[in-house]
Amino acid sequence: MPTVAEILKSTGFTDEQIAAFDPKAITAFNGVLTTAEQERAAAAESAKKAEEERVAAKAAQDAAELAQRANKEFYDQTIVPSLNGWETQEQALKTEIANAKAVAAFYETQAKAAKESGFIAADAPTFTPTAPVAPVRGEGGKFVAGGGGTPGSPTFKMEDFENRLGNGMDNGFWAVQEYQRLSGGQFLPDSISKLAEEASFNKLPFKDYVARKYDFGGKQAALQAKAEADMKAKIAAEATAPYEQKMKDLEKEWQGKLEAKAKEVSERGGNNPDVRRAAISEYPEIKKAVAEGTRKDPLNMTREERQVSMRKDIQNSIAANEESKVAA
Repeated sequence: MPTVAEILKSTGFTDEQIAAFDPKAITAFNGVLTTAEQERAAAAESAKKAEEERVAAKAAQDAAELAQRANKEFYDQTIVPSLNGWETQEQALKTEIANAKAVAAFYETQAKAAKESGFIAADAPTFTPTAPVAPVRGEGGKFVAGGGGTPGSPTFKMEDFENRLGNGMDNGFWAVQEYQRLSGGQFLPDSISKLAEEASFNKLPFKDYVARKYDFGGKQAALQAKAEADMKAKIAAEATAPYEQKMKDLEKEWQGKLEAKAKEVSERGGNNPDVRRAAISEYPEIKKAVAEGTRKDPLNMTREERQVSMRKDIQNSIAANEESKVAA
């Protein structure tokens, strides 16, 4: 932190002038500067801490949202289908068991009656139910694939594969076209596979994640604002176009009149006798002035004297024209 003396010197005070200041005033000024510097440092530290807290809060919020989306995805895609599947399977098993018991009871009754009637030997073997086979699990506790109906066995459907492939291609084309439309034809900076991985990691649908990452909403609003501004400008231009054209026509008309007037004035003072305005000869006045001795005979003048006389006549003519304009 600079001292009071350094500040005064930087503003133009000399060492002698600074030394002449009251030491008590210098001490007081130093105290004010010290307090101000401490307050500034405290404010900077407070602002830094507030920014760190804001960043931490934002990170915590993002983490909480991600965890919430992950829990929802796990519940929707794992727990709910499992519960629904087990419930359906349980009902199917109960129905199958009830039907099997009914069939077994029917055939048992038929076999007993047949034995009593002598149609079946009395020592014929009877039906012995088999013990249920428990599904086999792997090292991780998951059901081992096989058997088709075994719980946990993975199934493959061509329809599901085609649907996922179609959705992936649709998402890729949408991301490329939408980014180019909103960015003025620029290429998508990230690959589709990378965006798909990021969307999966953040537990967001592909289109929602891409729109959030590249701020499609803000870009769309900017394009909309520009379109509205262009439309307003076009409407204003169409409204003022007739008046602007009328002003151009009037300006062209006045320009033509000015040029015609300038041409007329130029021709009046030119050397063409057909268009030059007739003027009264000044010879009698010049002859009179020569006779009275107020003007030298032009025929006896040298070249330099004629030029001086001509300039004087021109100046007198201009002065006379100015006086006539003022009088008018």
